[in-house]
Amino acid sequence: MMILKIITIGFVGMLNHGVHAQDVEEPCWFWRWGHMDGPHTASYALGISRDGKTAVGSTLVVDFQRAWRSDIDWAIATDDGEPPLYNELQVQEDVGVVAPSTPSWAYAASNMTSVPNYDKLDLALDWGGSTVVGSRNGKTVSYAVKWLLPVLDSVDDGDYIEIPDFGGGISEMVAKDVSDDGNIMVGYGHNKRGPLAFYADMTDPLLPVVKTLTIQDAVTLQSLQWAKAEAVSADGMIMAGTGGLTRGNRAFVTTVVDSSTDLITLESTILPMLGGGK
Repeated sequence: MMILKIITIGFVGMLNHGVHAQDVEEPCWFWRWGHMDGPHTASYALGISRDGKTAVGSTLVVDFQRAWRSDIDWAIATDDGEPPLYNELQVQEDVGVVAPSTPSWAYAASNMTSVPNYDKLDLALDWGGSTVVGSRNGKTVSYAVKWLLPVLDSVDDGDYIEIPDFGGGISEMVAKDVSDDGNIMVGYGHNKRGPLAFYADMTDPLLPVVKTLTIQDAVTLQSLQWAKAEAVSADGMIMAGTGGLTRGNRAFVTTVVDSSTDLITLESTILPMLGGGK
């Protein structure tokens, strides 16, 4: 499966489940991914769970961004079994309502652990054990967020988990990806030296364990001056991202060797630039 991000309205493209792209002779199916309840001017699909069941993103509602999630099977279900040409059923479920409302974005979702009994129109918002991660931006501080439960009439303590930024003067604390089981969340914030990647163990919702990452190449012993964790593997043990050296920005891949140490133990590779790159 793949997700495309476009301005004006979210767009989702899919292949038949379980079939590799090179084996498909029929065209891909594409959907205009509906919209969120209320006035809106732009919609972005920003991520999809690895099981292909949950899409997430952000919609510009009036004058600020609202995070959303969407149950893909429910959104594309039709009585005749044929995919709809487009979908305007307001399939985006607003998860950005955190009192008071602030701009928010959803970037990734964990896999479902059960078959949900989902129907947005009837407010049967069963997520099937999936959780959503992203960011919300307050007036003076931003937060990496993990949404645990659907948002209905109000948001209560325990419905979501927040990790505040690192106090670097830039309000940008972002959770960019999550493991299949939802227990490991990665992203970045800022300290006074710049972006700072983090790894968060969310196994206990009441006590998330957040550790910042120092990326040092295991062979050259070069260390990144700053880093952003952009993705994590299904099991939460391997991360990928980008960072900065004196001579330019570089991609990195790092494996968790031991997360129980005070400073998380990593084995990292800082990838070389492509020929001609800057």
